[in-house]
Amino acid sequence: MEKSKNEIMKKILVTGASGFLGHYICREFASDYQVTGTYNRFHPKTLDCELVQIDLNNIPHLEETLSKISPSAIIHAGALSKPYICEEDESLSHQINVQASQAIAKYASPLNIPLLFTSSDQVYDGRKAPYNESSETCPMNIYGKHKLEAEVKISEAYSRATICRLPLMFGHPEGESANFFSDIFHKLSKNETVKALDSEYRCPLSATEAAKVIRLCLEHPGELFVVAGKQRVTRVDIARYLAAFLKKDFSLIEVHRNAGSISSYYRPADLAANIGKLRSIGYNPPIFKEDLKNEMCILLKPDLN
Repeated sequence: MEKSKNEIMKKILVTGASGFLGHYICREFASDYQVTGTYNRFHPKTLDCELVQIDLNNIPHLEETLSKISPSAIIHAGALSKPYICEEDESLSHQINVQASQAIAKYASPLNIPLLFTSSDQVYDGRKAPYNESSETCPMNIYGKHKLEAEVKISEAYSRATICRLPLMFGHPEGESANFFSDIFHKLSKNETVKALDSEYRCPLSATEAAKVIRLCLEHPGELFVVAGKQRVTRVDIARYLAAFLKKDFSLIEVHRNAGSISSYYRPADLAANIGKLRSIGYNPPIFKEDLKNEMCILLKPDLN
């Protein structure tokens, strides 16, 4: 008797469960799927799912662990995701972001199981926005180059793999996975000055929404999706929205217009996106202010009515 789609996808492996996005993905699927999450150094304390330690820098151990878990679907969100670390250790970045991704695709291919890879909008150079799935790729930093190479290697190994190029995301990470949003939130909460760029444009999306998108895209094997929020904003805009929610003075925001003044790696200037393909499968992102407010409500429910 042929298995239903729900039965086939009942056991899902989420790599990088201890990371920022992986944490949200596990929560998104945990209520109605059997989720196994992986971690390396930091053991998530708040996830209600099976957790397995794995080192993406150790391919034989990765392959052995995959066989032991025997998932019926995989969401590969594990990565070396801090661009400045990728610049400092290109070899480590390639091992984790490319070779481990390729190994996972090679595992999934003969089993013909759903596989979704979380890539990045950093595969674009930021000079020809808005971007869509057919836009020319031209990564300008090591992280973007390795994400694009991983896309190629995965697609070569397994044509049914789904790829999502994700935007700047925001939310409340657990443990070591701090991000731009959480850094600004905590600094403003303590009345500390924050640095923000006014020369970079993004279409940010909350990790909560990104996890919903991933759930939807997993149902579309072999497809590439550009994922983005509804509005094009700068990091200064994000900081000001947060300051307004926290009732903090805008003078705490130190505006920078030159990325080189606060970053050691190339940062694309404009990564705005056209998400027509994503809309065609049923996803309509909230406006940025509402998306941000929903994330803020996690910590500030009494203050956001």
